Amino acid sequence: MHGIRKLAPSLSDADLVLAARTGEPWARETLFKRHVDAVYGVAFRLLGPHGGARDLVHEAFVVSFEDLNGGKDPAAFRAGVMRLTARLVRRRLERRRWLAALRLAPAPDFEAFQSQLAATTSPEVPAELGLFYQLVELLGARQRVALVLRRID
Repeated sequence: MHGIRKLAPSLSDADLVLAARTGEPWARETLFKRHVDAVYGVAFRLLGPHGGARDLVHEAFVVSFEDLNGGKDPAAFRAGVMRLTARLVRRRLERRRWLAALRLAPAPDFEAFQSQLAATTSPEVPAELGLFYQLVELLGARQRVALVLRRID
């Protein structure tokens, strides 16, 4: 048991998914550690000034782990959790737009977002990205997600 756990970082996603399907907690932990930074990066960029990326990433992994036995290709774990993240972001943005129309949603926090960007990128990038996200804010959720995903790619 401990031998397999030590090999976990070198196992493929498919092997880890198969192990996780049998109830091995170390396999889920390894999948999470392997992909959490990339999933968070996508969620953070898609949500922009709306925040809540950490909660959304948690939800994406919980749902992905619950769906491991869904018969999907075990090697496609990363792609699946990324697709799910984009879907969850789109739903969250659509819900916020609807709540904003009713004046029940808080306004996007561009200042906090630019502070986070400044901490993770070069000094001139946050200003450009801040303008980009202010323009993206005018789009619907589907268009926004498609545009930002294209920019990330």
